[in-house]
Amino acid sequence: MPSYKFTYFNGKGRAEVSRLLFAAAGKAFDDVRIDSAQWSDLKKVMPQGTLPVLEVGGKTKISQSAKKREEFLADYKLLDANRKKVEQLPKIKEYLKKRPVTTF
Repeated sequence: MPSYKFTYFNGKGRAEVSRLLFAAAGKAFDDVRIDSAQWSDLKKVMPQGTLPVLEVGGKTKISQSAKKREEFLADYKLLDANRKKVEQLPKIKEYLKKRPVTTF
């Protein structure tokens, strides 16, 4: 079975959906969280100079470049209900209890 290494800043941001997918699938992965002091050196060796990056078996498989993001207004009741339902799935619930508290 291949090993998975997921690298992103120490925050939720663009990486949290991927972390949730690993949790939902019950797949172990190395959750590498870097800080701003590490980023200046690490940026030089990252594909496209961006994060997040996923390595599978030591080979880079995914690198996301910056994408336009949209904010969802608070009155999306169905979206909020769906989020709450997903948060109650056993593996997701376990992940959410263990994930680090971050500023973003």
